[in-house]
Amino acid sequence: MLADGAPLVALDRGGRTLHTFEHAAVDLRWIDALRQALADGRLAKVELARIDAGPAAEHPIHDLLLENGFTAGYRGPTLRI
Repeated sequence: MLADGAPLVALDRGGRTLHTFEHAAVDLRWIDALRQALADGRLAKVELARIDAGPAAEHPIHDLLLENGFTAGYRGPTLRI
């Protein structure tokens, strides 16, 4: 997902791995884009098991996800509509 031409995050096809880029923790428009993809039916859910090649629960952005609509799930932060 891009913002003003700069990459913020990349989500794998299954919605389980998120790759973050430099401004992902500051520019949260990508979370709204995920919500829109869920609302449009392009995604069934986002259940992040891994963020940047590590466990999602251990990534610095984990708490930010929970503060912005994700719920704590067994496999990791989960977003559903």
